[in-house]
Amino acid sequence: MTMQENLIKEFRDTFTRMTLNELTNLCDIERTRLFRIFNGYEMKISEYEKIKACLTTELGNESSLERVASDCVNSFKERECLKISDQLRRKMRWLELIHSSRKISEINRAA
Repeated sequence: MTMQENLIKEFRDTFTRMTLNELTNLCDIERTRLFRIFNGYEMKISEYEKIKACLTTELGNESSLERVASDCVNSFKERECLKISDQLRRKMRWLELIHSSRKISEINRAA
């Protein structure tokens, strides 16, 4: 899933009982534009930010990881940010390898 798809899914899951008109008033995005975004049209960065802001307001503050990542991007040079993102990617790759090896061992036990 793309970032846009994830955001729209989270948005729809959070505001399940609101009508399209109520959502347009909440986000300050035109109704037809929001309808198109919900149906797969690519959104502009400003629209993404508005929807993200609505979610952040509704769900409380953004996660501490998102906050720290944002601070890093704003404070560090690009080279330092790349080092941090590489560390996170390695950690995720390690996690994927652990899960895949568990799945393989479970398959071997079942056989």
